[in-house]
Amino acid sequence: MGWRLRGATVGWCCVILMSTAGMGQVGSTGALPAPPERPPASVTQPEWRPPVRTGAARRASTTAVAGAAQRRVAGIETRYDEIVAVEPDVEPSQALARALTQGGYAASVRQGPVGEQLCQQHCPVSHVAHEFPQLCEAETEVFSKVLGRHVQRLATIAHGDGVCTTCIPAARETSASHPSPLQAHERLTS
Repeated sequence: MGWRLRGATVGWCCVILMSTAGMGQVGSTGALPAPPERPPASVTQPEWRPPVRTGAARRASTTAVAGAAQRRVAGIETRYDEIVAVEPDVEPSQALARALTQGGYAASVRQGPVGEQLCQQHCPVSHVAHEFPQLCEAETEVFSKVLGRHVQRLATIAHGDGVCTTCIPAARETSASHPSPLQAHERLTS
């Protein structure tokens, strides 16, 4: 009972709105005119599609997104540092959740089977991250950096999951003879 308009069904309500533009004139009976026999040419035109990106265009857009991702996660790190400076006794994962919430992520931390789970109920960049996963990767890297340990992304809104979930494994007690992988990496890079 409707026409197809660029991938969406148009019902009679829209036809009535389009065809009643002249109503309300002097002498008008107020009756609704009959819908047109055929849809206007603008309705039947094929849908516009963006051009296929060439290799050079894809590399340029990937580089631009990587730069934007780094700038965005720098804001998360800055907010985290501000929270820790004001409340030095706050748990690092809680401080990260607060920093993310301030950035529009609606984040929370809950206890998981092997540590904690950082859950982001909302992602302000999910529509972009769907095409450019570098945004999620940059977030995961900053999570690991501010928490001082490895984290594992379990799910993302950009990939169709209902919530972004990151596993923050429980910190292991290490001795000087058996450093953690992060401590070993820092020794090698410094």
